Amino acid sequence: MQHDRYGKIQSLCLGVVAWGVLATGALAALISNGGFETPTAPSTIGGKTYYQNQSFGEWTVWKGSIDLVRDDFTPDFDGFQSVDLNGYAPGGIYQDVSGLVVGQEYYLSFAISANVFYGLIDPVVQVRWGEGTSTEQLPVIGTFQWLASEHSGHSNSSMKWDTHVVAVTATASTMRLAFGSTSPDGVCGPVLDGVKLEPVPEPSSLVALGGTAVGLAVLSRRRFVRRRSDV
Repeated sequence: MQHDRYGKIQSLCLGVVAWGVLATGALAALISNGGFETPTAPSTIGGKTYYQNQSFGEWTVWKGSIDLVRDDFTPDFDGFQSVDLNGYAPGGIYQDVSGLVVGQEYYLSFAISANVFYGLIDPVVQVRWGEGTSTEQLPVIGTFQWLASEHSGHSNSSMKWDTHVVAVTATASTMRLAFGSTSPDGVCGPVLDGVKLEPVPEPSSLVALGGTAVGLAVLSRRRFVRRRSDV
């Protein structure tokens, strides 16, 4: 009985650490509509096309056109919808991310794939991050190419995804994040999904949280030993 009680306390302490890590991640989700689930796109080939300066959810098209797609690409990386960054021409989207801590480093993560309706392609996505409202002037922080040769069996009904994580730093409380296709003109391009931005956890905070749980476990162990010695 005593062993069971001690085991439960250990489990509780580990749960405290796990909860703290998960809660930190949940609170740190700063991108709105990163899975492109709103608005609901029509379940037709090509979904719904948005053009330059038009918005959908919290995203705005800054060049060309894009397709918000539902059911065309399965499985989606996150949810039921994704974005083909080539609508009728290479397009791009941006979101102004607010609530950032100046000087804080963040992890930007996202997934890319390819619309191969008209055949295999090797689409390219550029990612921009910076201050200001002139998206084309923002620094390019990475260029990412999805290669068909590395994804055997890929099709629009059997999507293969590449995931990427990039470290970025907030130099202002609001920063602009932009994605753009640099693939050739055409209606098939890179497919984007699962965009997230989370602060890089400080090692000291994780150590402190873990130390608290260890302290509770040690204290519980001592109490358990005392109780056993009293028997």
